[in-house]
Amino acid sequence: MDDSSTDGSSEEESRPPQAKKKRVADAGREINATPEKKSAEAERKRNARKNATPEKKAAEASRKQNATPDKKADEASRKRNARRTASEERKAAEADRKRNATPEKKADEAARKRNATPDKKAAEAERKRNAAPEKKDANAKRKRSTRQGKKLSPYEKLLEEYFNVIKRSPSSICSCCGGLFFPESTSTTSEETLKTKGCSDTFITKILHVSGHDNIHRLCGTCKASVKNQKVPRLALVNGFDFPDIPEELRVGYF
Repeated sequence: MDDSSTDGSSEEESRPPQAKKKRVADAGREINATPEKKSAEAERKRNARKNATPEKKAAEASRKQNATPDKKADEASRKRNARRTASEERKAAEADRKRNATPEKKADEAARKRNATPDKKAAEAERKRNAAPEKKDANAKRKRSTRQGKKLSPYEKLLEEYFNVIKRSPSSICSCCGGLFFPESTSTTSEETLKTKGCSDTFITKILHVSGHDNIHRLCGTCKASVKNQKVPRLALVNGFDFPDIPEELRVGYF
């Protein structure tokens, strides 16, 4: 099999440049062909096979019958190499087409995809479902690497940071109103800090209603604005919004 493959590749290389140019042109023509042109080409080939003369059919059958195993192997190797070469040339032609595509062509291509019929979409979906697992894994890996290697814009960075923040639930309690907030929405303070800003002990006792950790208290934005002006916030727990103490006989067995 190796010898036949080598012979096929050497035969492929020995072909004249015109044949290679023709394959490149065919590859480009196949890429740029519209669905209507492809259907017309398939219909033409079917009609050619159907309308073939008896002499042509007999000559083709005789050629296949008289083919030796070596000729069959050479023919199979030649076709494999031709397909491989055509595939590479088709990829090169597609890359060249995308590089040289004008904005108008890109817009036409996008419009053609948007206007695809349901039958075409169903056929494409069926093709993707029946794709080999190796191809699916390779495509998924390629998409992941593309996303990871993509440079994010400032807006995308902020959006990604925002989603990372909201994954965490609110965990900070405002010492004044008792509300539950995200840590980023609160600011820290202490009794000493408030005293340095001229707040009295009575005022500090009113606004720092919830015990802090290591004498560090957190205030939400609304309460902080009122405390800054040395005013008791309207929603402060000291204004009657605190829960009353639970009697001992009610908390037994529950707390």
